[in-house]
Amino acid sequence: SLVGLCVVKAARSLLDVSSLPPVLQQQVLQLREWRSSQVRKRLLTAEKISAQRKKNPEQRQREKDEADVKAVVETMVRKLERAAESEQRRVARAETVKAQRWAQKAQQREERAQQREDKAQQRAEMEALRKQKMISLVRYIVALGGSEEMLAEWSVKFEVRQEGATAGRYDDVFL
Repeated sequence: SLVGLCVVKAARSLLDVSSLPPVLQQQVLQLREWRSSQVRKRLLTAEKISAQRKKNPEQRQREKDEADVKAVVETMVRKLERAAESEQRRVARAETVKAQRWAQKAQQREERAQQREDKAQQRAEMEALRKQKMISLVRYIVALGGSEEMLAEWSVKFEVRQEGATAGRYDDVFL
């Protein structure tokens, strides 16, 4: 609008706006304030750039070196963190394997103990069977007219058949 254009022109110039209507005076003053804040921002940015340019080459190099060192340190920290995580996983796997081995050894010990018990029970059963066979032999010899003293040094041996249809069965051998 024409009024807006006049306000902008008046704000850009340094003309006295006291002769303008109060609404326009207020708009011009607000626009001038806004423009001056924009100019201040530009000046501050320009001052920062200028200050960086004014730094001596040694200071700029030092800042660049510091940034490079920071980047290298951050990279190394990330690598160390990954390595630590990897080591933790490796240790956890090793501990799991160790626990599995301990459990396996414990199971093997239990199995060996069970086998020993089974063998001891088999021996006891075989000894009871030997005694029973000897008692049967003594009764038979006595029934035929012999005496128990005749069989005092005799023993029973069981031989397992290795071949044929009856393999795995045993024979009683009296010695």
